[in-house]
Amino acid sequence: MTRINLDASDARILLLPEFERLELYLVGCGGTGSWLAPHVARIARLFHDLNGMDLQVTFIDKDRVEEKNTYRQNFVPAEIGHYKAETLAIRYSLSTGCNIGASTKPFAASDCSKHSSENTLRVFIGCVDNPAARRELERTIKHTEWRTFCILLDCGNHMRSGQVIVGTTPVEDMKPFKHFPGYCTWLPKPSVWHKELITETEVEEKKKPVSEMSCAEIAMMDQQGLSVNAVIAAFAADYLVQILLTQNLNRFATYIDLDGMITHRYITPRVIKSTQLKEAMRGAC
Repeated sequence: MTRINLDASDARILLLPEFERLELYLVGCGGTGSWLAPHVARIARLFHDLNGMDLQVTFIDKDRVEEKNTYRQNFVPAEIGHYKAETLAIRYSLSTGCNIGASTKPFAASDCSKHSSENTLRVFIGCVDNPAARRELERTIKHTEWRTFCILLDCGNHMRSGQVIVGTTPVEDMKPFKHFPGYCTWLPKPSVWHKELITETEVEEKKKPVSEMSCAEIAMMDQQGLSVNAVIAAFAADYLVQILLTQNLNRFATYIDLDGMITHRYITPRVIKSTQLKEAMRGAC
């Protein structure tokens, strides 16, 4: 017998603290990040126009555009050789009127805390593909001494599937469902649900050398498919809309399979147990 998932009927909404400034960081401007960049710019512009709030948007990626990137990622041949973050920042600053900064240094959580201020909401959108970068991103929701509330939106994918997972800065207790009925005040970090996100794994050996392949052939043999990145980016954008604009997010994870399966994990006390909250609190302060 198929079990019916009734978690949606008991789902709680993620409650944001009051804030006077918003900072959006898109970390990783490659496969998924390059497709997510226009969504981030449009959402930021709409948020500013609706709220008139002080807003900062930053794209972060140390890599330059290569010819093979023009097949799967959101780049064109004229951009080859330029930094990905700068290319996207210029393009979408011009097209949306939103002032977007760019960093071509490797992401470091400590850099984002140098000019921290109170009453700031920071949203880090992780589109990275290695455990070390994800560990660094998770540091953003551990640094409670910043006196800011941080949200981490982790995006990842394989050939034809992927996921979007949300975590936030833990608060001083482990009772996110207690104080505000119908709401949840914080969420466990993504690695609580999937430890493999921050665990080193062996790199698979290529079956054949690529030195004699064309860029198009390299793109076709890439571990990430030609369409999955744009799909994951669309779902991540919807998370941003529900977090920032409609403020009605009631799920913390979505799993997408291009063969037809979409699964949500909802924010409920049954799903988010005390064991997960304790693990998320470990090393948070």
